[in-house]
Amino acid sequence: MPGRRCGWCTRSTNQAGRGARCGWTQMARKDGRARGASQPTKAMLLAAGQGTRLMPLTDQTPKCMVRVGGRPLLEYTITWLRRYGVQEVVINLHHLPAAVTGYFGDGSRWDLMITYTQEPEPLGTAGGVKNAAAFFDGPFFVWYGDNLSTCRL
Repeated sequence: MPGRRCGWCTRSTNQAGRGARCGWTQMARKDGRARGASQPTKAMLLAAGQGTRLMPLTDQTPKCMVRVGGRPLLEYTITWLRRYGVQEVVINLHHLPAAVTGYFGDGSRWDLMITYTQEPEPLGTAGGVKNAAAFFDGPFFVWYGDNLSTCRL
């Protein structure tokens, strides 16, 4: 019987499922997070960009609301963050903010709380996070609202 592979690296275990394992395997929990790790419950989603490279698609739609598979990009991210225990999200907005706030509202549909910050002029990544600093009281995730991922948090 061939040895199993570690879920985090390419090392094999022995046939009995014991033996040479990497540190990640020994630390990992069933949900994929490291044991003892403090999992953030808050996240900042950066969604203030205009999406100029996607124009004319983004003339009437914010880039984070472009649909992929029938759903806005941002919805995939919110669902993914919720899956990993995020309970509160702040989203910075600039270009067509009503499209985002109208679709996501207070976040109750996704079983989390959504807060919005408006940027009269885009502040960039660090500026957007700094603008929402009062929202955070501990570790938090920062993610671009137009990125898709399946990585484990």
